[in-house]
Amino acid sequence: MVLGCKTGSCKICEKEGKTEWHHIISQHHAKKTGQNHLIYNPNNVVELCRKCHNQTTASKSRYRLIKQKESNQRKEYIEKRRIEREKGENQQQPVIQTLEKDSKDDIYEEITEIINLVTKEFTKAKNSIGKDVTGFLNHLLTGK
Repeated sequence: MVLGCKTGSCKICEKEGKTEWHHIISQHHAKKTGQNHLIYNPNNVVELCRKCHNQTTASKSRYRLIKQKESNQRKEYIEKRRIEREKGENQQQPVIQTLEKDSKDDIYEEITEIINLVTKEFTKAKNSIGKDVTGFLNHLLTGK
């Protein structure tokens, strides 16, 4: 976009420093109304510092729209999580009902079997580690 050289001076507050181009008739409106020539027209822009540019109507509208979009996304996320939670609760009910139908003895046997399997695996791992440590210590002490 060729709009000329910046002077580095804000046209509103007159401070010197980094400036930005501000389109008087917005680029969006120019495109929407078929006035594309306004996008590149040097008479349709003013040089503003960031602080002043953020106070323009277009910047405030853009900020409001961004915040509104973020708010809507949060609401959608919360609603989605609520629906997932309800589905999860509905899926868990049949499992609970099935457990209530099982006898206490069957549940006790299953839990006991699981505990025994875990205990066996833990014991194997403990013995394996013990052998490794013992072998390593013997190697350090005897050099063999």
